[in-house]
Amino acid sequence: MKNIIKKNIKIIMSVLITMIITGSITGVVAYTLNASDVSYTPKDNTWEVSSVQEAITDIKKNGTSKKFCTLKSGTALAVGSMYECDPGDGVKRNFYVLTVKSDGVDLIMEKNISDSVGSAVTMTWNNAMKFFQSGAGSTIPTQWKNVQKIDLPSAQAIADVADNSSWIAADSGATWWCFGSHNQDQPSGPLYCSSNTNQQKYAWLFNYTRGCELRGCSSEYSDTDGYPYGYWTRDVVVGTSIAWNVRRDGTLNSNSVSLATTSGVRPVITVSKSNLKKKKKKCSLMMS
Repeated sequence: MKNIIKKNIKIIMSVLITMIITGSITGVVAYTLNASDVSYTPKDNTWEVSSVQEAITDIKKNGTSKKFCTLKSGTALAVGSMYECDPGDGVKRNFYVLTVKSDGVDLIMEKNISDSVGSAVTMTWNNAMKFFQSGAGSTIPTQWKNVQKIDLPSAQAIADVADNSSWIAADSGATWWCFGSHNQDQPSGPLYCSSNTNQQKYAWLFNYTRGCELRGCSSEYSDTDGYPYGYWTRDVVVGTSIAWNVRRDGTLNSNSVSLATTSGVRPVITVSKSNLKKKKKKCSLMMS
C-alpha cells in the first residue's frame, strides 16, 4: 500500500514538473501533504491525493493557490463575512464577500481605494470606470498580482446582497431605495433611510462614507472632512446618462454620470476560493 502512495505522488510530481517545463504554470507551489488529504477508493484500488489535485487544477486555471485572505469575522464563504487580504502589494486590507460563484469569490473593499490613491476622492462615473485603466489607480492591477480581476461593483450584485429580489438592474428606472426596507423611507429627508436593525445588517456596504452613522453604518467619516458620500457602481440606468451608486444613507441611488462631487471608487476583487483561509486557531498550554 505504501508503494501505491509513493507511485501516485511520483506521478503527481512528474505532472507538476512537466507543467513547469512546458510553461503551463509560472511558479512552484509549496504544499504540505497531510494524512487527511489522502483518501482510499476501493472501487478501482487506487489512491486519490485530493488536495494536491485541487491545487494542480487551481494552478492551471489561476496561476496560484496561495492563501492570501484570512477570515476575520463571519462564516467562511458567507456573503458579508470579512476577510483580511494582501492582494499582492504587501498591504493587508479588509474586504467583504459580495458574491460567491462556482469558480471564485467577489470581495468588496471596506473603504474606497480612491480615498488614499490619487488626488481626487470623488470623481465622475466616467473617470471611476477608467480608474484602474488610465486613472490614478492604473498601477494597481499590476501591484495586486494575487487577484484575478479588479472592477467596480455591479448594481445588481448590491441589490442581490440587500435581498431585493424584485429589483432588476436592466429593467429599473432611476428610483432609489433603502437597503433595509427596499423602499424610499422618508422620501422628503433629511435622513431618508431609518437606522433600524434591518438597515444595519448592510452597514458593511456603506461604511466609511460621510456622516453615515445616523443612517445605520458602524464606521463613518466626519461630515466635514471632505471624504465622499458613497461610491459608483459600474452600471448606468438603461437608456440614460445616469449611473447607479451606493450612498451614505444606505441606499442604491443614481446620479448623472457627470457628477464629480459625491462618489469615489470602491474596488471589487475576484479571487479563487482556494485563496481564502479560515481564522488561525489559538492554542493554549496548561501547566500542572
